[in-house]
Amino acid sequence: MVKIKNKRELKHYLQQHEQNKITIKQAANHLKITPRRFKQLYAQYKTTNNTTPTIGKNLGRPKKQITPETVEIIKQAPSKRPPRRTIP
Repeated sequence: MVKIKNKRELKHYLQQHEQNKITIKQAANHLKITPRRFKQLYAQYKTTNNTTPTIGKNLGRPKKQITPETVEIIKQAPSKRPPRRTIP
């Protein structure tokens, strides 16, 4: 998937499509994305009251907070690594 770098250009093409001046396929070709991805962005644009969709935010798995008690348990735990063996 190609990353959309120019947010202003995306907003321009979303507005052009909303005014029926450009087709989905034409807008997708200009932005170098697939028509399906443009449809997804347009649907998000319409549901958020015509604001440009945020792309690349909140990606990935959310971080899990470690409690201070867990940190203390980890520090107190002995090392599980076996001792090194030397070859005679």
